[in-house]
Amino acid sequence: MWRAANLEPHNGEPPMRTHAASCVLGSKVYVFGGLGAGASNQLWALDTILHRWERLLPPGPKPPARSAATLAGDDDAHAVYLFGGLGRVKRDYLKKRDGVPGATLRTQLHAQRSMFSDVWRFDGTAKRWEELTFIHMCPAPRRGHTATYCSGRVLVEEPEETSVDGTEATSFTEATSADGTEARSLVEEGALLPKYMVVVGGAVPDPKGFEHIAGTPVWALDLNRRKWLHLPTTGYAEAAYRFEHTTTKLGERLFVVGGMTMPLCDGQDWKPPQGNDLVFGAMRWGRVVDDVACLDLETLVWSRLDVDGPPLAVRGHAACESPLRPGELLVVGGRAPASSKKLEQDSQIEFFDDEVDVDDGTLKVRALRVDDPVPKFRILPMAGQAPPDSYGHVCVGWRADA
Repeated sequence: MWRAANLEPHNGEPPMRTHAASCVLGSKVYVFGGLGAGASNQLWALDTILHRWERLLPPGPKPPARSAATLAGDDDAHAVYLFGGLGRVKRDYLKKRDGVPGATLRTQLHAQRSMFSDVWRFDGTAKRWEELTFIHMCPAPRRGHTATYCSGRVLVEEPEETSVDGTEATSFTEATSADGTEARSLVEEGALLPKYMVVVGGAVPDPKGFEHIAGTPVWALDLNRRKWLHLPTTGYAEAAYRFEHTTTKLGERLFVVGGMTMPLCDGQDWKPPQGNDLVFGAMRWGRVVDDVACLDLETLVWSRLDVDGPPLAVRGHAACESPLRPGELLVVGGRAPASSKKLEQDSQIEFFDDEVDVDDGTLKVRALRVDDPVPKFRILPMAGQAPPDSYGHVCVGWRADA
């Protein structure tokens, strides 16, 4: 049943925004950044017990303002991790791009803004931000990706390294755990739970000022050793080639729903839209993905879930595991490609509808039982006044302790 939450007035509430990052940590929902009247670096926490918002103003350094970033929550350490995102407007973005035949609208909108690959850790107990530094490889800057907290299983075994004097050396870094001891020795002894932040997809910048999809490799940040790793995934090749999708952990699997592919640029061969192509005016912005991909964390094999019924092509939605029915995936809101209804035509260019709300103006929740013999999306019947349909919103699954 839908009902408006009656929040106690305390310390204000977050301003209106889109493409914010969020995660659950204990009984609180953390929300960072987003795009409203420009990019933001505000950090807010919603206390689900006291029913009130609190703006967190930690001392010391803070992450730069950004949108389309991710937050991943580590309950054991009572910390959240911020990664990537799209920043504020660059002052020197108006540069002539030689050899680029008229940058598309999307390029003009995004090339003028910084993109990040940094990782920040917010300690929920000490109420402080810390920027993590890495001496090894790390992923490219990106936006519209997902970052999912995974624990309890070693995802990739690293070979032993050899030091300069020829003796064997451990492959673990000298990262320090929250209580001040070396994470290296604790992991080796099995006393520290393996913990990762797994990053899937995203749009990354290229040297010409455009963007491309970061599909492979799939990156994982070892949170104990503070080291980025490549996951040796196999299987369904297109699983991670998307952005503005969702990734939800159900048991020992990650389920990826929807998203977008990259747009065509001016100067490329233009063809009438097909299928889930998303078009604004005369420019195709890419294809809305209509599949559900699954990554088995034990085997690291991607597969495509065989879903019965019409496929769900959606982007900018939210997803979470049902707090009442474990193993059920909930998909909330989002936008879908409109039908290819022709609006206007001249001698050379055809114009089509752009996009529609996937739920026809009211927010609906679609459920998918991923372990059913024949999984199928179904719209959950909801009583009460449903909120308006949303795009670029956040949604988390949470259940109060009995």
